[in-house]
Amino acid sequence: MKHFFNIVLVIFFIILLLGIYNIKKYEIIYIKNVTDSAIYFQNPSRTLLKVNCLFDEAMFDIHKYKHHQLKKLTKAEILLLSAKNLLKDKKTYKELVVIIDNVLYKLSKNKIINEEKILKLFHRKLNQVSFLEFKKSIKFFEQYKKDIQQFQLILYTIIAIVLLLSIALFIILYQSNLLKRITILSETDQLTKAYNRRKFFSEVNKYNKDYSIIMFDIDHFKRINDTYGHDKGDYVLKSLIQLIKKHIRKDDMIFRWGGEEFFILFKHMNLIEAKKMAEKLRRIVENNDFDGLRITISLSVVTAKDAQKLEKIIKTLDEGLYEAKKSGRNKVVVKGEI
Repeated sequence: MKHFFNIVLVIFFIILLLGIYNIKKYEIIYIKNVTDSAIYFQNPSRTLLKVNCLFDEAMFDIHKYKHHQLKKLTKAEILLLSAKNLLKDKKTYKELVVIIDNVLYKLSKNKIINEEKILKLFHRKLNQVSFLEFKKSIKFFEQYKKDIQQFQLILYTIIAIVLLLSIALFIILYQSNLLKRITILSETDQLTKAYNRRKFFSEVNKYNKDYSIIMFDIDHFKRINDTYGHDKGDYVLKSLIQLIKKHIRKDDMIFRWGGEEFFILFKHMNLIEAKKMAEKLRRIVENNDFDGLRITISLSVVTAKDAQKLEKIIKTLDEGLYEAKKSGRNKVVVKGEI
């Protein structure tokens, strides 16, 4: 569970970092697109500036060559046509185009042109158009600023939510892991890591189908403690339970009843199978070396049909264990079905 908890956290934080990275990437793309649009809106000002220069130079040439010398006025026509070409794409520039067309017409007809009057009219219209373009730009940039602020608000709100969710998930997983550890501690014998009495009653009471129970203890365990000390006795208990766990099924459960006495709960196991299992475990323990020490166990076997008779089942198992001890130890006593 601990490794799973750590893996989930690592995966979650990787996803979190990737999410933040992608959000920031899209923010950069968004800002770039809006900035490009802003640059596009600056183009009208540049266009109008070019048009103004072209028109002023054309009117200067017309004024300079008052007698409309054809060769000199050709340059003025080219300048005016260039200015007109820059203005052809927008309806906003229609009035400026009309003024330019009027000058070109008079040049083609060799008519008198009042340069000062036309310049004043053109500049007035140009200023009006420039002001309209400026207002559009201001409006656009205000909207651009507003959009950026809204986007940033959404962005940081999402980041905040993701961070809060990650913290919440971390707390939930931590609490879940902590609760499981507390539950395990409350149900487990700290020395042998077998389940305790509380877990034994809980499992048997909720399991109403056929099951078998083996009760066993270590023969002459007190002699081991007295001879080799309690540390050796603790080592034997831990090693014994580890050994038995290796030779029973995954769903079978070992419980420490007290001292050197243990129960093994076998779900979906009849009396014959339980007896074979008890004999198997007895031989395995007898032939095992516990750090230079040989031990034996005595076992009592019962198959239960009714979980409500648990008190009677335990009493019968205890009687069977007593019989095994009395008849020489290192034996299996089968007490039948209850």
